[in-house]
Amino acid sequence: SRHLAGSNAAEHSGNCGSDAEHRMIDQTTWRRQLEDELTGNILPFWIRHAPDSVHGGFIGGMNNANEILDFPRSAVLTSRILWTFSFAARQDNRPEYRAMADRAHQTLRERFVDGTYGGLYGAVNAAGVPVHRRKLAYAQAFGIYGLSEYFALTQDPAVLELAIELFRYIEDHIADTDGGGYFEGVTEEGSADPFAQITDAEPEHRKSLNTLLHLLEAYTCLRNIWPHVHIQERHETLLKTILQRVIDQETGHFHLYFRADWSPLGHNLSYGHDIEGAWLLREAAHLTAHPAAADRAALGLAEGVLKRGFMEPGRLAFEGDRTEIHDRQLHWWVQAEAMVGFYDAYQISGSEAYLEASYACWQTIRELFIDRNGGDWFKVLDEKGTPFFRSLKIGPWECPYHHARACFEMIRRLG
Repeated sequence: SRHLAGSNAAEHSGNCGSDAEHRMIDQTTWRRQLEDELTGNILPFWIRHAPDSVHGGFIGGMNNANEILDFPRSAVLTSRILWTFSFAARQDNRPEYRAMADRAHQTLRERFVDGTYGGLYGAVNAAGVPVHRRKLAYAQAFGIYGLSEYFALTQDPAVLELAIELFRYIEDHIADTDGGGYFEGVTEEGSADPFAQITDAEPEHRKSLNTLLHLLEAYTCLRNIWPHVHIQERHETLLKTILQRVIDQETGHFHLYFRADWSPLGHNLSYGHDIEGAWLLREAAHLTAHPAAADRAALGLAEGVLKRGFMEPGRLAFEGDRTEIHDRQLHWWVQAEAMVGFYDAYQISGSEAYLEASYACWQTIRELFIDRNGGDWFKVLDEKGTPFFRSLKIGPWECPYHHARACFEMIRRLG
């Protein structure tokens, strides 16, 4: 496996750097740059700008001009803030990190939990009134993810209890007990909802890679703190489902959308989800007794992205298909996850092509994404690397989790 992956990846090393470039990679300096970016820019920005001093909780949106926008407050954003600052506080016991984690936990519990039917609402207004009443599996997953990390920080049994409640809500209401896997969501009352999906921009579908991948991520985090037989069984079943049904066995890429019977819809590739999923599969599988299948799948995903996804060194496109790139915009989360995913592939295979790809993504981040005037990162750029001036820096999806987590991961791996 190591030999084959190294050989195949080497064929494509010209996409992301030369041997001379590799010799110039100073991993000690790289690690220090990541530490400075995390503690000097990303986390301080969110502490300074995300809390809503008028209504409590967190603001709904802010654009690149740092103008606050009156958007609904998102359960996903709140949960991702909870995860980010809980993890940060566990690594570095700064009171400002703990205060952000405490605020996010209180906000999630008081504003998003449905005390009548269970589960988390997707969004509320500034007063805490639900505006998106469907219970999406995606939102429940991030609730579990954030709460699990907060429990690891606090050891508060009430936090673990809520995380387990959300896990059981998913299993009782959203799991497909006949066909396997999980649907996209249910109605407010918890009944089947064939129209539930994460965004209206997606094609009509019943199951998706995005939901399944982040459920796996959440279940991995919950299993780390609550090794109950139920979470172990469901976690391993979900991992097996993704490996067998969600990965296209012909191309090695992920299918993105499915009908209820698992027949795939469309042929688009999401390079960001492929490379993010590669390392998340490995993280999940290492809690099991048989991680080798996930290692093989991760290398296949990484090699496919290396072949097809780069427009030029370090610049990973958003979407394409088996033959060409369709969407040439640059997204912050794609670049962040690619840095981790390619480094993970390097750690499995020893192939320097993956190391060079990871480092090239970091250089693109430093050159194009970091907002050295307004703080944090620009979230979306055009194909030339220019930010869309009025696009969101904080929003329902525009969060600190992808890039902060990438820094946490790379600091650990480079250390």
